[in-house]
Amino acid sequence: MPSREKHERLKLHYQNRRAAEEARRFRARESAFSRWDADYRRTLADAARLLAKPADMALAFAELLDGVSAFVSSAEFTNETETIARGVAEAIAIKADSLRQSAEGAREASEKTLEGVSPITSPDGRSAKLIREKRAAERARVLAAAEKSRAAFLKDALLFEVSTFDEMMYYSVPRLAQSGDPAARKLAGLCAGTSLGIERLLAEAGIFPVEPQPGEMFSGRWHVALAAEPHPERKRGEIIAVCGRGWREGDKALVRANVIAAR
Repeated sequence: MPSREKHERLKLHYQNRRAAEEARRFRARESAFSRWDADYRRTLADAARLLAKPADMALAFAELLDGVSAFVSSAEFTNETETIARGVAEAIAIKADSLRQSAEGAREASEKTLEGVSPITSPDGRSAKLIREKRAAERARVLAAAEKSRAAFLKDALLFEVSTFDEMMYYSVPRLAQSGDPAARKLAGLCAGTSLGIERLLAEAGIFPVEPQPGEMFSGRWHVALAAEPHPERKRGEIIAVCGRGWREGDKALVRANVIAAR
């Protein structure tokens, strides 16, 4: 009899231990699940912010361009500068519209990027470790997709418009600045101010210009050679002229600078 009672006590003891262990595991799963929803919302918010920043910069650039357009619409230019000024204004208006459309497209891309992200519906049958791993993998996937969309927007939309605005600054604006027309010179100054304004916006986001100088060695990492020409004063591979600056984020080239190199 004592042996049977001992057996029953041991059986009850192990049953209680198993129940306690199962209860502990369930509480761990439930705790991990309860954190999932908060992490889910945090992931979506982080991804949305990642995509919203370049779109906001595009809209801010468009507003800077609007200021230039507003001046041109009310200014009176001489016959000598009228055609150039109106051409600059037309190009700027097209840029502003393009930037706004790109910003809207980026917001739509943001929504698509975040589609299909859903929290675990129940902790049943899942270990706390599995829930944590799934949560981490889902967060990494969403943020990687958001970063990919952000990089594409920066290169193909925002920095493309910045680069073509730079071309205007190199070729058209100097002719306005050197003219004897006060309105044309003021327009040139407004364009220069706009260029500085977008540089500040980009710098705040950690994006800086790549501005090689003649005499520096060509680097495929930072430069694109538009042409290779013989030069009496430059060694093979040295930069002869810079046709357009590039842009970088940290040690990553977003847009490479256009140069002519010696051969």
